[in-house]
Amino acid sequence: MPDRKETSLEDLEGYKYSVRPAYKVDFLARAMLAQGVAPELVLADTALKVELLQQAETRVSMVDLIRVYANVQKYSNDPAIALKVGKQINASCYGIYGHALLSYRTIREALMFSINFHGMVTRTVRMELVESADSELAYLRFNDLLKVPSLFHFNIEFQLGIVLALFRDMLGKQNITFKEARVTYDAPAHASAYTELLGCPVIFSQPENEYVIEKSWLDYPLPRSNPFGLEILLKACEQELNELCKGDGLLITVRKIIFENLDSDLSAELVASRLNITSRTLRRRLAERGTKFREVVADLRAELAQKYLAKTALTIDAIAARIGYSDTTNFRHAFKRSVGATPGDYRKKFSENTKILE
Repeated sequence: MPDRKETSLEDLEGYKYSVRPAYKVDFLARAMLAQGVAPELVLADTALKVELLQQAETRVSMVDLIRVYANVQKYSNDPAIALKVGKQINASCYGIYGHALLSYRTIREALMFSINFHGMVTRTVRMELVESADSELAYLRFNDLLKVPSLFHFNIEFQLGIVLALFRDMLGKQNITFKEARVTYDAPAHASAYTELLGCPVIFSQPENEYVIEKSWLDYPLPRSNPFGLEILLKACEQELNELCKGDGLLITVRKIIFENLDSDLSAELVASRLNITSRTLRRRLAERGTKFREVVADLRAELAQKYLAKTALTIDAIAARIGYSDTTNFRHAFKRSVGATPGDYRKKFSENTKILE
């Protein structure tokens, strides 16, 4: 069972930095209104205004999202509301992120994009795609980021609904179901609603929160694939993600220190010492922002590797060394895990535009 003792509703100061689109709040407020609960109750103790929820530029901090979740859980007469509302959220709710998701060639590519650019949306879980070489199954896992014990079930249920809705949207088939869903907690009183709403067997008290997928699914072609539009969308996604991160000085500073020390013995301790804080404090502050030190390092290395592969003629060995890998094999594995393609395959996509910058 995951450790969920780190954060309570009374200890949410660190979440004020995470500001993301408010679409989840809007869907929850409308669902609660259908139950006769006023939006003002849903938004109680937050900085959000009812009249601004449906405006694209409205943003919600993680602390306010957590309080909305708590209000919904408190006032709703439907214990399965998170599952139901999650299933209503489709790709169009995510703006350019959603359009990019639909534009990839395959499910696998779309999933890797969603994981790498998850920071663009209101991220309450850390997603991970796990494939086993000796199995025909793959696992899409969700690790809780809220760390609020009273909202753990709600958060996982919401994510189960959202992912099912997005898969159906990507494939253009409303009857798509997963092989199985698994969650780490014991069966709740409304357990029967899980199978009814998710359309697949649901197993409780498991080691992970995850969907079990036939691995062959990952190579399914997406009907709305648009490789030409995708390049434009990706640039827009990168720009928006950078804009979203600008308000968080800690992440900017951490990335800068990592970038300046890629060729040394990089560690959380080294970065923390440059910030004049302990490594424990650094890890806690990164966790408050929904990430980990190793993930910040991996993301930055993946970004740099993509630029080197697309715009230079450096060998893969040279790129691996330049971004801090002592072993090229480790670089290849890490790159494929982050980007969804091998360095060689990624370079082929950009070969016509390669510029020699050695």
